[in-house]
Parts: sequence; C-alpha cells; structure tokens
Amino acid sequence: MKTNERVSELINTARTSPRVRRKLGYENPLYFALLYLTHHFARPLAPLHLEMFHLIEQEDHNLIAVMAFRGSGK
Repeated sequence: MKTNERVSELINTARTSPRVRRKLGYENPLYFALLYLTHHFARPLAPLHLEMFHLIEQEDHNLIAVMAFRGSGK
C-alpha cells in the first residue's frame, strides 16, 4: 500500500472515530489540518507545505521563518 493510500485510510478512520481523530490531531499538525481545516485546502498540498509541517513538528525550533514566492500558499 502506498503512503498516500495509508494516509487516506487513516484520515477516513479518524473521521468516523472521535478517539482516533483527537489523538491524531493532538499528535500531528498535518493530520490536524487535514481533519479540521480541509475547507482551506482547495488544491493538493505542495512539497513546500509538507516541509513547513515537518518544521513545526521539530521541538528544537523556537521560531520558524519561511520565505517563498508570491502565490505559494504560505
């Protein structure tokens, strides 16, 4: 099973199980966004977005600054 398929399956499970949804949303910012903020994602996530989610998960960063081109969806 591909990673995207596993993520989709996990998201679908979380949508039907409040316990799983709360746990995923609490532990992972990307899953929180995919579960609770889907109305903000009109297009698929770009690699830049995935990198930003990865950066905010790092506990050794107190501040993260992202510079990207206009229209990149920062």
